[in-house]
Amino acid sequence: MKTPSDLVELFYTDPEKALELHGEMVKRDIREEYNKAQGEAQFWNGFYHDHPDLRADHDAVRTILTKNMANLAPMTVEAAGNELADLTRQYIKNESRHRAEAREAAVFVGGPGLEGTSMQPSQSSDLVSLGDRINARKEARRVGQAKATDRYAQESKAASDKSRTA
Repeated sequence: MKTPSDLVELFYTDPEKALELHGEMVKRDIREEYNKAQGEAQFWNGFYHDHPDLRADHDAVRTILTKNMANLAPMTVEAAGNELADLTRQYIKNESRHRAEAREAAVFVGGPGLEGTSMQPSQSSDLVSLGDRINARKEARRVGQAKATDRYAQESKAASDKSRTA
């Protein structure tokens, strides 16, 4: 009794046996999932015990594991863990270097690559805060709405005057 189709057939011929086998299949599936979860937990506990410096970078470790699963899968658990740690450290080192280079290339005033640029933000008086811009837009909408309301009132008055005289 290994396939679900055999179990379906058994439901018609011997329902009690079918239910018993179905229960065993469910138990087996639950045990397999539990054992898999326990195995993963043991792997990660052992991995972070051997490589405590990577515990804070769990997302990077998972990313590298996902990218390199095909290469790591045939290895022993210990070798795969060590290789994963090495790859992750290399990834973190490269990311740190790229971030440092990006920070050095950041130019606040004058654009990238221009001579004589300042690393200080401009203190120009023409800078407007976001709150000031929002308030200005609200005022423009209010003024625009008032003009539209006045125009509508004048058109309505003109139309009613026209209808009275006609």
